[in-house]
Amino acid sequence: MLAVSGTMALLCVAACWKLEVNSLKAFPRRFFAFLVHIKYDIGVAALFVVLTGIITYPLIFNLTTMLAQSPHWGTDAFHHTYVLWWFKTAIFDLHISPINLPLIQYPTGGVYPVLLTFAFVYLPGIPLLFFLPPSVVYNLLFLANFFLAGIFAYALCTYLTGNRWAGILGGVIYAFYPGHMAHALSGHLELALIYPFPLYLFCLVRLLRAPSWRRALLMAATLVPCLLIQPIYIPFLAMPFTLVVLVYAFRDLPPATHRQTWVKLVLGWGVAGGIALLFFWPGIREQLQGAGSYLHGEGIINYSADLLSALAPSPLNPVLGRLGLLPAYAYRIVPTHIWMAELLVYVGVIPLLLSGVAWYVYRRRVNLWGWLAVTFGVLSLGPVLHVGGQIFTFTVEGRGFTLPLPYALLANLPFLRYNRVPARLNVTVMLALVVLVAYGLTWLQTRFRPRWHRWLGSGLIVLTVLELLALWPLPLTALTSHPQFAELSDSTGAILNVPVTSWVATERGLFHQIQHRLPIFDGWVQRSLGAEDDPALFLDGLLRPSTPDIVPLPSDAARLAIAQAENVGYVFVFPGAYDVHIPQLLDYLPGLLGPPQFTTSEIVAYAVPSAPRALEEVVYGLSPFGWGSVEPLQGRPARWLADAGHLYIYAPEAHTAALQFRALPLTYPRRLALTVNGQPLSTVVIGDPLVYQTPAFALKQGLNVITFHAIEPATLVEGDPKCAGPARLWGAECNTYLTISRSLSILFQDMALVEADIVPVDVALGEGVTLLGYQLLGEALPGHSLDVLLYWQSLAPLHADYTAFLHLMESATGALGAQFDTLPVSGLYPTSEWRVGDTIVTRMTLTLSPDLPPGEYHLLTGMYTYPDLMRLPVYAERPFAEHGLVWLQSVEIPVH
Repeated sequence: MLAVSGTMALLCVAACWKLEVNSLKAFPRRFFAFLVHIKYDIGVAALFVVLTGIITYPLIFNLTTMLAQSPHWGTDAFHHTYVLWWFKTAIFDLHISPINLPLIQYPTGGVYPVLLTFAFVYLPGIPLLFFLPPSVVYNLLFLANFFLAGIFAYALCTYLTGNRWAGILGGVIYAFYPGHMAHALSGHLELALIYPFPLYLFCLVRLLRAPSWRRALLMAATLVPCLLIQPIYIPFLAMPFTLVVLVYAFRDLPPATHRQTWVKLVLGWGVAGGIALLFFWPGIREQLQGAGSYLHGEGIINYSADLLSALAPSPLNPVLGRLGLLPAYAYRIVPTHIWMAELLVYVGVIPLLLSGVAWYVYRRRVNLWGWLAVTFGVLSLGPVLHVGGQIFTFTVEGRGFTLPLPYALLANLPFLRYNRVPARLNVTVMLALVVLVAYGLTWLQTRFRPRWHRWLGSGLIVLTVLELLALWPLPLTALTSHPQFAELSDSTGAILNVPVTSWVATERGLFHQIQHRLPIFDGWVQRSLGAEDDPALFLDGLLRPSTPDIVPLPSDAARLAIAQAENVGYVFVFPGAYDVHIPQLLDYLPGLLGPPQFTTSEIVAYAVPSAPRALEEVVYGLSPFGWGSVEPLQGRPARWLADAGHLYIYAPEAHTAALQFRALPLTYPRRLALTVNGQPLSTVVIGDPLVYQTPAFALKQGLNVITFHAIEPATLVEGDPKCAGPARLWGAECNTYLTISRSLSILFQDMALVEADIVPVDVALGEGVTLLGYQLLGEALPGHSLDVLLYWQSLAPLHADYTAFLHLMESATGALGAQFDTLPVSGLYPTSEWRVGDTIVTRMTLTLSPDLPPGEYHLLTGMYTYPDLMRLPVYAERPFAEHGLVWLQSVEIPVH
């Protein structure tokens, strides 16, 4: 099948190249010439079929039982097989757009408008899906990609140089260069499908050399797939190579032909752009509406090429390894795990030498191709320079600096910032080098007699293939049959694949949905869609064994009731996922859900009992991201927050409550923003180690999500942070042997819903402060302390540092029974630094004398400046407001 489809593709290219019939009279002569030349192209097609079969061995013999993906590197092939199936299912079975994903992220479903911009990755496989399983179709696309990349690069190089041997060598390099192989074996199908680009350039060059309307439309037809494979390839492949070809063409074309050439170019580009715009428009509209933040990726520095990468072969190359030709630095630069797909950017010694020869000999003809390769080679190094596997740093006056590179200017540009892997620009470098190599071999053959051309060309092809091998034979992922899935297709309920945080479970869960067709709670397409109220993470934590935590633990009855309420039909546990807690999970679930429904080599499947359970308690859960592990503090569990984390609250009915928690910052006061179900609640300053309480808020029935966001960046801490800082105030035990590094901001304990007991006041002091309310902690007894928490809010910037005070004044005489004065947050967050909208909690402690006379007292507060003791005016119709005092309440001191 591969040979047939490839030969047909090559015949089409050759026909477009040679068989241009402008009249019926010319047809016999042109057709005879075509037959004479096409015999060579058929031989080239056969060569690339054989090379593809050998280099991808043993895939050709395992099309139905294996998936073209290294089992050690990744799981993306499962994902792309799923999306391939989904395109066909959405269009032909459900009659909806593929961007709508109702079978994932149950119960809401997902929407991914950008998916259409990858349409040409999947559309060519749809006809085959009517006859073949999705996994087989994926394997055929995998094989066809290498063959077509070689054939189309051969066509381009042969057309530019007039040398078939140069074309074959260029095709071999472009099809099988290490980065291409590594991406393909990692399941990065959308990155591996690079075959249309040399075909587009081939058609573009022909159009520029002899403009015609037919060639313009043919160029447009080849440009469309270039625009709809990987959006990032538009600025990094299609645009720069188009510019290079245009510069060469208009430099050599007679000025009289410029106008008609431009007209046909614009027509072709307009047709291709118009077609592509139909696929891009949903994603563009999403961006215009301010959505799509999930597209931003991280890891630019880690995924940048090393300065030595271009000369670092794959450590898994069997030939170079056996011959002892692998340099030592290759093992430091090129990882042998999933990162190999991103960091293997070896260009090869033979291609590099031939490119240098071409650039030296044919300066005017290939100068732009050379500079294009150099430019994108530099950009692939990322924003800072890496040398020998380490970021290059230098020291000046005792301070360390990195060396910034040009890519730092592109990292934040619109559209380009979505590329989180600068090393992927290696594909641009290789396509430019392919053209240079073709010119280099063409010149080299002129230095030999014609009878040696065949030996020179074939010898260089063999040596280049052996040098560029990423690994061989290819590691493949075994596919196992699950007949039980066919039985599940008639079931009700959705499937929870756990661990939700594991890519193994997520990707294989998508792949298995092809068989069982039931909705799943998790799932992603190209990017995690990141729905904040997605219940998958909550359910994953709910159905795991629990140990004491900063939130109350649910009962088993509540766990089952929620699983039933959320329509969880089955729980699939993936023992092969990289999660150390899976053994405990497999021990716990049989007691909760009963024995497994079935077990395979990949999955242990549990059915959720159908007997209805009533939920009679509020259930809490924490997201696995943002929160540190549980650690003891004063004998109770505590957790550190890094930057942001979610608290899940599952309510049996809608009601109103406040959230109470104990917290203290790592060092200096931290601002904590709280949102409930996406709506802002408050921003509170965590300073003194206190029990904080939020304003009352409405909880809906079912799942609620409270987000904790530490506004100031987290601090990287080595060792145990409880050995110093505010944590020592709580009598924390210090572990001096702890050596791990963590990003920390705020420590939390004792988190739970309570009835709001903050007494509202809502009194303005001056023009910039409001006293929202207070909490009276304890009773006013002589000889004891009375604690009051004051909740201040900043309304406008303050230009002075105010001191807060609390007075206990006898009602009858006005005598001062007790007082407490303090700078807010123990002076660590003065009022001149308060941010508008912040809530600042101040603990005020009145020490009552044992001799304090009994009777009624007034509890009063306010603020003043020191040393002039000028109080902030109080704007309220309350007792004592004219004296700059905020009356809180009356307090009765009992007889003692």
